Amino acid sequence: MKKKPNRVEESIIYSLFTALFQIISSFSIFIILARIPSVSISEFGIFTYSFVISQLISTCCEFGMGTFLAKNGLKTEYDGSIALNNCISIHIIFMLAGWLAAITLTSHFLELSPLSPIVLFSTASIFLQTSSRFFHSTFQAQRIFSVEMRCNAVELIVLAISLGIAALLTIPSNNIALILCLSRLLSLIYTLLNAQKYITNILPAWKTSVVKSVLRDCLPLAATFATSLAMTNLDTIIMGALVKNQDAIALYQASLRIVMVSSILPIVLAKSLLPFIRHDVSQYNVKNDQKRNIIFDLSILNKCSQQIGVLISIFTYYQSSNIIIILYGDSFSSAENILKILSVTIFLRFGVAYNLYMISFNYHWLRFWISSINLLILLVSSYILINYFGSIGAAYASILSYSSYLFSYWIAMYYLERKPFLGTNPIFLALY
Repeated sequence: MKKKPNRVEESIIYSLFTALFQIISSFSIFIILARIPSVSISEFGIFTYSFVISQLISTCCEFGMGTFLAKNGLKTEYDGSIALNNCISIHIIFMLAGWLAAITLTSHFLELSPLSPIVLFSTASIFLQTSSRFFHSTFQAQRIFSVEMRCNAVELIVLAISLGIAALLTIPSNNIALILCLSRLLSLIYTLLNAQKYITNILPAWKTSVVKSVLRDCLPLAATFATSLAMTNLDTIIMGALVKNQDAIALYQASLRIVMVSSILPIVLAKSLLPFIRHDVSQYNVKNDQKRNIIFDLSILNKCSQQIGVLISIFTYYQSSNIIIILYGDSFSSAENILKILSVTIFLRFGVAYNLYMISFNYHWLRFWISSINLLILLVSSYILINYFGSIGAAYASILSYSSYLFSYWIAMYYLERKPFLGTNPIFLALY
């Protein structure tokens, strides 16, 4: 008798490959840029700074609508009108407005012309990528994770080929920004073709009452995602405003990207698991045994992720010099001390299960207030420490804010579940 395929196992495999492709795509661009002879350290700093500002603004402009669709499904209606088509209209308007804001802020802080090709096209590439991620959420809502994986694979291949050609031909940095933008545009077109095939109707629509309802329901997600991402990017933005040293920004971002790539996996995995967990919660009363089972699963996830985070932190700290040189080259060797300090935050960034818990049981505003308080801590500490210590001060501010961030989650968990930890007491982590 032929064994029937396990759809859950297949979906998890697709999600893991999707996470892998996104990690490689997000990180490889920085390695390739650092290795292109025509891109100087200061130009690398311009690229990364424009990416940081664009990521923050594009996340705000995406307004949590992707997660909203993945959680609630594409057939969600308001006043007899499908939310998806109205979300697409909102997305287009917000993305265009956000791109203009990113160009303005990047050119202002780095004292460049807003019409500079490196500013125009590097910021546009991030907004195009965010749009692709938005439509990927429609595949998650339909539970067709194989299509999402395929779209991410195509994005990675197009990016690798285009930047690889740019590196071989020693193309000037302005043209590299254009090539990067075109590669993101091709990936978005491919995603849209797949969305049209599997969803059939992705035409924009506008109904004022529906738009208001969508924005109202997405507001908690948008606020939470914006404050969470600001914790990762705000220190670099402050550094650009205070120091105005593109080389310092380049060295700090080179170190930070190494730290972030290790923390992307649990974040993307959380997004991939979100439809499964939400599906389980929606079928049961969350006050019964099913809630305890979900918390048990999250506890296992948290225990594993924290242990992996500690090992990666230790490895990164002791091998920081070799990691920098292997990935970026000798010209970035000055970033070694920054990476050593930031490596401490790797473990602190692996609290993915706490975020999943808050999302699964709709504690979005609690997440927002936790993120907001710690964002304020980051803002104050970054302003003080960067003024005194430069990029090293930004690294110390990051440790302070992420420590308070994790501690805040422990307090919230104790308030909600009468136990501060999900699966692992960090004091005895080494005993597991």
